[in-house]
Amino acid sequence: MTTVGGSNTAGTKLKAASGWNSCGTSGSGSSYLCEDSFGFTALPGGDGSSGGSFYNVGYNGTWWSATEYTADGAYNRIMYYNYDYVYYNISNKSYLQSVRCVQD
Repeated sequence: MTTVGGSNTAGTKLKAASGWNSCGTSGSGSSYLCEDSFGFTALPGGDGSSGGSFYNVGYNGTWWSATEYTADGAYNRIMYYNYDYVYYNISNKSYLQSVRCVQD
């Protein structure tokens, strides 16, 4: 997160410029919330339950980390359409969340 300005502004820099429910200005009106400044092009895939249902598509994006927390849980990152912050969380591995594949 340091590379893109830290967790406080990383969401703004990583979100795709379109596809989110709303990509207006931040609460202070000083910045645009979806800049895609680094080519990550984060799209709001939402979340999925262990039963296969998806929700919050267009409103948030949740990505798994490669780091395990416990046998049943792993770390993830979450971006919301109306915040510049990227949140750090732990979820049960049975949840359906996005992954980012990077070619070596």
